[in-house]
Amino acid sequence: MTWKKLWLPVLFAVTCSFVCAAAEKAESPVPKEAECCLFLSDSGPVISQRTDMQNRLTLWHDHVAKMLKSEEEMKKEDLSPDAKYWMRLMLTDGLDFASPKPIICLWDNRGEKKKNCLVEVAEDKFFQEGVMRFVPEKGKNFLEVHSLKIGKKYFLRLLWEEEGTRKFSRTISFSTAPELPRWIRVDAISNVRDFGGWKTADGKRVRQGLFFRGPELNGKIAASPKGLAMLLENLKIRTDIDLRGPKSEKRPANGTPAFPAEKVQFYHFPLGAYGGIFSAKQRELCKGIFRILLDERNLPAYIHCVGGADRTGTIIFLLQGVLKVPEEEMLRDYELTSMFAAYRGIRYRGRKAFLAFRKALREKTGEEDLHKQCEKYFLDSGVTANEIAAFRKLFLEE
Repeated sequence: MTWKKLWLPVLFAVTCSFVCAAAEKAESPVPKEAECCLFLSDSGPVISQRTDMQNRLTLWHDHVAKMLKSEEEMKKEDLSPDAKYWMRLMLTDGLDFASPKPIICLWDNRGEKKKNCLVEVAEDKFFQEGVMRFVPEKGKNFLEVHSLKIGKKYFLRLLWEEEGTRKFSRTISFSTAPELPRWIRVDAISNVRDFGGWKTADGKRVRQGLFFRGPELNGKIAASPKGLAMLLENLKIRTDIDLRGPKSEKRPANGTPAFPAEKVQFYHFPLGAYGGIFSAKQRELCKGIFRILLDERNLPAYIHCVGGADRTGTIIFLLQGVLKVPEEEMLRDYELTSMFAAYRGIRYRGRKAFLAFRKALREKTGEEDLHKQCEKYFLDSGVTANEIAAFRKLFLEE
């Protein structure tokens, strides 16, 4: 046993109350390393979090994306069979491909000692950075670990309580494959993913874990208590940016927070989509969103409309442009919402509304380069050049 492990602080009590913030803050006795057979179902040093269907759909998408240049193209009888098959899959009710493949963790479960336990995953071997915790069903000796950052090395261990003493297993290390995007599994909803992970045109990478996009959490689409706990405790969400319209009889949840007010700040920006963002009022909203993201105290943040497709897709597209994410990757991220098409339908670069938005962005900014167009949009909306520089510094890895 090393002195580092002897001095390793444990931030929570190993009971079903692991997920409580109070437990994380409470002082706990140093855990004891104990005999435990712990292993992962995938024994490779680099583990993929992408499902087989996502791999297949990605290959099809890369093949057909340039064919889907307009809605008229999609209606052609001689459209590629691959494109037709891709679209048919995307529009199949009940299928959802917008969720990561889990990493299965297993351990021995002899006697009572490990019936109340948890799996802890961290980005450093002392379990102090980027910690995520997963609680198995009571009495089970396996668990799904999911939604980890892409292209990162992780350390994993099991913790439990035995005769009043907190113990932990040996530590397993592994790396996640650098496969974009970083899908996030949130119970009862879908289409949640990290804004980060994308490489930029100048060779940098957008930071992961600062900003997440997805659907509404308390409307027609509603996260379960377990899903909200994932957002709060593992993703550490501090700010909820709601882009939905005003309340109505049809959508009474619009403009109302899904998280407890004492834990998450709530901002309501009834944003338009595509060409609807060029009015003076809409520019003010986009400037407000930009400045919320500039304050590191507001991060990590979660942004959403109803489905996380159009309004969310528009503002994300502009923000990615400011960070100089390559155009093809910006288009790919916009189209990834098609993985969630069972609810909202296909999103692709040739949609009339999206093409009209691209044209308006070019004409109203007077720029031909897409990255300059996005930067100019925010400059014309009142964001300063210094704020844009600060945004890049905050959201880009060195």
